[in-house]
Amino acid sequence: MQLETLKRKSEFNRIYSEGRTASSKFAKFYIQENDLGMMRVGISVGKNVGNAVTRNRIKRIIKEVLRKIEINDKGLDLLIVVRKASAGAGYHQLKQVIENSLLSAFD
Repeated sequence: MQLETLKRKSEFNRIYSEGRTASSKFAKFYIQENDLGMMRVGISVGKNVGNAVTRNRIKRIIKEVLRKIEINDKGLDLLIVVRKASAGAGYHQLKQVIENSLLSAFD
């Protein structure tokens, strides 16, 4: 399943200001419902996380986790701001953190 991405600065700013948040040691999540019936994702990985290879690896892992979890059919805008601690994290660690953070945002 292909993920729709958030591209405009105005979309990012709207989610920052109006969205619910959830945090972990690997990332901060901003979540807002939308009326589109699909999940749109924005991933922000700063240069402090690591070199380009590391940043792209983290983005690939996050996208793969989001494709596989069952929340994809809900109308959500999800913004993930990756923290430096995630540079050494593996697939299973990031998967667990993402699932727990998304579930806690809806409680």
